[in-house]
Amino acid sequence: FLLFAGGGDGEDLVELPIDQWLAEVSASHSPDQLRLDLEPLVASLRPVALGRAVVNLIDNAFIYGVPPVTVRLRGLKHHFVIEVWDFGKGMPPDEWERALQPFQRLDASRCQQGHCGLGLAIVSHVVRRHGGNLRFLITDNDNEPNQQPGLFAIRLELPYKPPLAGID
Repeated sequence: FLLFAGGGDGEDLVELPIDQWLAEVSASHSPDQLRLDLEPLVASLRPVALGRAVVNLIDNAFIYGVPPVTVRLRGLKHHFVIEVWDFGKGMPPDEWERALQPFQRLDASRCQQGHCGLGLAIVSHVVRRHGGNLRFLITDNDNEPNQQPGLFAIRLELPYKPPLAGID
């Protein structure tokens, strides 16, 4: 509740190796259930706030998705992406926007499990605070065999300034 209400907004950006940071953030999960597919990458982020967001996505993938869960990191030209994949059916596309709104629960039974409908709203808030975007991905592994590590993912796209080539 505090993070959504503004807690964590004052956290400074820290430059760090994102791949090592993601390995630490996800260390509480069993390696046979959580797979890491991480490119080495150094970038600036707010590690506490973004860590909470990534853990939320991982936890959601285990609670509502189907393991194994894969956390993937890729650096692109002007942004890097963190994706959390699982083999569940995910959310219907017509529910994606609603899922990002605070206090929204797509499944009424989740109310009885201690969920308050803030998880994805917090993730979205943290990603926007970083100047990034959140996207939902659905694949069909029958038509795209071995191209994706799951059937459903949430992708965090965050700004990135790659190091200049040839400079140590």
